[in-house]
Amino acid sequence: MSSIATKLPYFGGGIYISSKTALEGYAKTLALELAPDRIRVNVISPAVIHTPMLDKTADTISEEALEKLRAVHPLGFGTPEDVANTVAFLMSDASKWITGENIHLGGM
Repeated sequence: MSSIATKLPYFGGGIYISSKTALEGYAKTLALELAPDRIRVNVISPAVIHTPMLDKTADTISEEALEKLRAVHPLGFGTPEDVANTVAFLMSDASKWITGENIHLGGM
């Protein structure tokens, strides 16, 4: 799991974003190394997912900031099921020719 933050950095996110970017690079390398054994390696990078953590964040930021966040997600915030469905797809034979990819889930 990575994060859309690697493409949309924010002030104060240096350590988090750096770790996710490193993970993405490692996954691409691992995909190449494990391909001969038919093992696929992919990354999922969700944007804002509606979870209890989001609810707590919404309690600490202004309504204006929350509206700005909503505005960059025309399809709305994601759900845990959106992420789970992507994982299920990647684990299925329907994705047998996908490796070394970073799938952005952003509703954008």
